[in-house]
Amino acid sequence: MNLVRGQNYSAAGFTGSEHEKFQINPSVYVLDGTAGRGYDTYDGSDVKPLSRTRGRAYGISGRQMAWVLGVLAFVMGIWLVVNAIHIGRLASQVDDMNDHVSALKTESKTLDQELVVLRDMTHISTLAVINYHMIPMENAPVHEVDLPDMRPFSPKE
Repeated sequence: MNLVRGQNYSAAGFTGSEHEKFQINPSVYVLDGTAGRGYDTYDGSDVKPLSRTRGRAYGISGRQMAWVLGVLAFVMGIWLVVNAIHIGRLASQVDDMNDHVSALKTESKTLDQELVVLRDMTHISTLAVINYHMIPMENAPVHEVDLPDMRPFSPKE
């Protein structure tokens, strides 16, 4: 007689007596009320649904389930670390972009102030006098020129 996980098993065949009792492993499904009958006397009238006294829902042992959960936890941990590193890189890029945007805003303010100065009419007229030797229109001499009418079909007066 072997002892397997606390269950006693008998050897199969004609070695035991006719009324010897033996245990059935709890993971084996047995039709209720049909144990001990021969196949020739089975008519199926007293068949009841399969009953489970004890068993595993998915046919996987606790050790296998623990191993699968451990591997899953390990993979999830690595995935979380990779995502945390990626999020850190993205946060660094966002900070760099915010610094760049603030620098551009400062430059834009400076350029706007320079544009206001450059668009001022007094500044424009000063540059025109200095760089191009222009004079204000009020001080310009007026030259009048009379030209003959050169139109081919001019109206006669």
